[in-house]
Amino acid sequence: MLESTNTSGNGQRFLCGAWLSPKAPQRNHALQIPKLKFDRVEMSTKIRDIVEQLKPVCAMVSTILNLELLGSSRTPGQEAVINRAKTTPEIIEPKLYGRDIQNQIIVDEIDKGECRELTVLPIVGPGGIGKTTFTQHIYEQMKSHFQVSIWVCVSFDFNANRLTKDIVKKIPKVNNEKNCSDEERIMQRIKGKRVLLVLDDVWTHHENEREKLLNLFKKDRAKGNMVIVTTRIPEVANLVKTTECSLELGRLCQKDIKSFFEECVFGDQKSWVNHPKLSEVGSKIVNKLKGSPLAAKTVGRLLRNKLTLKHWTGVLESKEWESESNENDIMPALKLSYDHLPFHLQQCFSFCGLFPEDYEFGSKELVHFWIGLDILHSRDQKRKRLEDVGLCYLTDLVNHGFFKINKKEDGHPYYGIHDLLHELAVKVSSYECLSIYSSSMRHIEIPPCVRHLSITIDDTDVKDRMSFEDLDGNLRALDKRLKVEHLRTLMLFGDYHGSFTKTLGGLFKEATALRVIFLSEASYNLEDILQNFSKLVHLRYLRIKSGYDLCLPNALVRLYHLEVVDLQNVVHCVFSTKHMRNLVKLRHFLVPEEKLQFHSDIYGVGKLKFLQELGLFRVGKESNGYELSQLGPLAEIGGSLHIYNLENVQTKEEANESKLLHKNHLRRLVLGWNVRRPNKDPVKEQNVLGSLVPHSNLEELYISGHGGTKCPKWLCENLSVKCLETLCLDGVCWRNLPPLGEIWTVDELGKEYQGCSITPAGFDNLKTLRLSGISSLKRWVGNGPCSLFSHLEVLVIRGCSELIELPFSHPPTCCEAQREEKMSWFPRLEKLVIADCPKLESLPPIPWRTHAPRSADIKQTGSVEHLLYGYYEESGLRLSIEGKGGRADVLWSVLNFSNLTDLRELCMKKMPPLPLDDFQVLTSLKRIEIKGVSSSVLLPVEGDLCHGAYQFPVEEVEIRRCETIWKELTLLLSFFPNLCEARGDDASLLKPHLSHQIRLGYTGGGGSKSRGLMASPRQRQPHIIKYPC
Repeated sequence: MLESTNTSGNGQRFLCGAWLSPKAPQRNHALQIPKLKFDRVEMSTKIRDIVEQLKPVCAMVSTILNLELLGSSRTPGQEAVINRAKTTPEIIEPKLYGRDIQNQIIVDEIDKGECRELTVLPIVGPGGIGKTTFTQHIYEQMKSHFQVSIWVCVSFDFNANRLTKDIVKKIPKVNNEKNCSDEERIMQRIKGKRVLLVLDDVWTHHENEREKLLNLFKKDRAKGNMVIVTTRIPEVANLVKTTECSLELGRLCQKDIKSFFEECVFGDQKSWVNHPKLSEVGSKIVNKLKGSPLAAKTVGRLLRNKLTLKHWTGVLESKEWESESNENDIMPALKLSYDHLPFHLQQCFSFCGLFPEDYEFGSKELVHFWIGLDILHSRDQKRKRLEDVGLCYLTDLVNHGFFKINKKEDGHPYYGIHDLLHELAVKVSSYECLSIYSSSMRHIEIPPCVRHLSITIDDTDVKDRMSFEDLDGNLRALDKRLKVEHLRTLMLFGDYHGSFTKTLGGLFKEATALRVIFLSEASYNLEDILQNFSKLVHLRYLRIKSGYDLCLPNALVRLYHLEVVDLQNVVHCVFSTKHMRNLVKLRHFLVPEEKLQFHSDIYGVGKLKFLQELGLFRVGKESNGYELSQLGPLAEIGGSLHIYNLENVQTKEEANESKLLHKNHLRRLVLGWNVRRPNKDPVKEQNVLGSLVPHSNLEELYISGHGGTKCPKWLCENLSVKCLETLCLDGVCWRNLPPLGEIWTVDELGKEYQGCSITPAGFDNLKTLRLSGISSLKRWVGNGPCSLFSHLEVLVIRGCSELIELPFSHPPTCCEAQREEKMSWFPRLEKLVIADCPKLESLPPIPWRTHAPRSADIKQTGSVEHLLYGYYEESGLRLSIEGKGGRADVLWSVLNFSNLTDLRELCMKKMPPLPLDDFQVLTSLKRIEIKGVSSSVLLPVEGDLCHGAYQFPVEEVEIRRCETIWKELTLLLSFFPNLCEARGDDASLLKPHLSHQIRLGYTGGGGSKSRGLMASPRQRQPHIIKYPC
């Protein structure tokens, strides 16, 4: 294309893209040779247009040339066994097809195993046949039969030490757990318990490693422990099984695979009735799926996008089906689905083959990676950002079945790729992309056309000095086979030794054309491995993960094509960001929450008009480059923005220059004034806050230290932030508060003011409300029902020294109807925190609802010193209450005993006697702890009550620093027929009065002693203090 020529009118010939320069000097001879000028912009535009024209036929050319077979020297076995995808017990496919018989076999084996010490049951089958999905359903169905259930993804490396570390994290702790090895912790935690352990996706088997792991579940000689192993390899299944049963999952029968295929195509409308013409061709396609659920899902997602006979027939007649290597080969089906993806989705998916198969992708992480590769393009950049385009692409790939959404143990979602689909990604990208693993580095073939490289170096491949030197030699040998000067992408994964840094540094010394750098588990400085880092002028993407102290080169701020700098997974980093303003293309600068100072140090940040993360901005007092107007050009800012030192803003015009109203991607805004500033100017600060109007899309708003006297209009009578989900006001001095109901404030002279009234469309979406340090807040009145806070889940009120009333406060004289009316204000409230409100005597009832997780933490409020109520996973509901004097009816009115029927533990400290009628309501109570009480604990204790009129389910009692309680307890023993343990200062006083044997524990001058035996021993919970017996 560049060699084509054009001819001018006078017969002169010149290259395409060049023209006669009008200013070229003319020579005085017959043959004048024009001076040619090369227009880079015009040529770049032509090349870009030609590339766009080639994209639609690129997939067809790739198929014709069969490029997916080039550059891959690994055998299918090698390809499949490295870094398998991580799995979890979460069920992704809600319905299981065609596995009823196998399901019953597993259930029967688990029942039979109740009498055995340990049963190991393997489930074997080829890839994509549904082993993990089947086991997930078994796990969910049977885990209630075991006290401990554990799911571990093993992958290629069956390493007992690594698996032990994973297992110990998934078993709940026990009380008095000793600080010892992981193996000993496991044995402590499973002692006397029946255990279900799933080892998913086992590839290799070493007998010593297996015995080392499984012995942990044999030492206690507990009966009924079950280990389920899933594997593709029959040899592994035969070696691990302890019974004659070894379950083999084969392909689904024609009926079942068609039913599953039908669901993948039509969803809930599982019927061909509306598409009779597709039935016959659909049946023929099902025949080609080899009974594989993965193939059915992938091809089904492809077909459901176009329910036309032409499209389905084209899929059926594709020549890709002819490339199958054996009767179980489903790769042609997967490749067929890939070929029918649009070109932009093919690009996005294929580059994911550079990541290890066990990689858990975040949505933003993937999009940023694609931006770095420059494969995202928006036709209308004013309306749709590249990030929005990328998220649409990711959604499309999920809908086509190439990604699946999983959940981590903490509940956060991540995206994963099935191992066979990852293998497909590696194959289709093998012309340009190459993934090298330390275990197969020596023999891998490296094509000269490789532009994108990932290397995974695993420490498990280094077992001694010889293997270390062998791996180091293999890395050095890459220099002769790899043309690093052509590399555009470099990705390093794995826990590799720092000793390889020198070797890798020498290898990549000439890699100066890099666009994308991803360094995982980096234990070195960037220039150690990229010695010519300052020459990476084309770099667009830099991501580093490290648990070590790193130092980034200053040359980073001179790489002007950078669009993504991701340091959010770096524990400690030394780097000056002051001059990053020159990186005018920068879109993302990600740092850890505790390192937001990197953002605030950027001088003249307003030049970075594409920047989307600016976690912290401090307004400078005098120096230019840190004034509030720097925020004005940053229209793309999203996520969270903290603006501090607003006392340095002098005028409302300066505040207007921040243009917060135009930042429609911003979700969280913090506006802070320095509370230690020497002087406050209420009028100035009032004007400044009134001009800092955020966009209506804002979801979280925090205002702290504001010295004005009024709530800004945009948060009050002219409420513009109606989408708020979180509102936090801290240390404000306002006479009127936002429209939260009937709120009364008081000034320094004692004059009261009423706040804004409730508006019809107020804070309807509010989920969290925090009011802290508002000394003017006096009364928040609840008159009648209110639906304003129908979504509120968290309410925090701290340091409101004048507060005397809340909407759901009620005095002891409050009737039931009034209580219900007041509680209608917060129907979904789950967490309540009230602290340091000494004048607030009337509190809401605890708990305020039943049959839902609630928590309350009340401190230094009214007559309550501290009340703590909540659900603990190990022990259930627990209530701890400490009084500080006052009337008994006022103190006990804080508790709504009718909602405490599920309470398991009760701790009382410095409390007045508890009426027996209220105590009787606690039908699930198992443990009582009493401290610092000098009089009776229960009322009344007289007459016939000591003859067993009351029966309580309490099993444990602990009493400390009490003068008369032990004597009282001797009179109440008939009330506690289930008592099996008593501990405290004078527990021995009970011994003459016992009708059955219990465990007694007490402390005295001679230390700890114990008497008797516990009638029904049980595991103690970690948060309960158990004194030595």
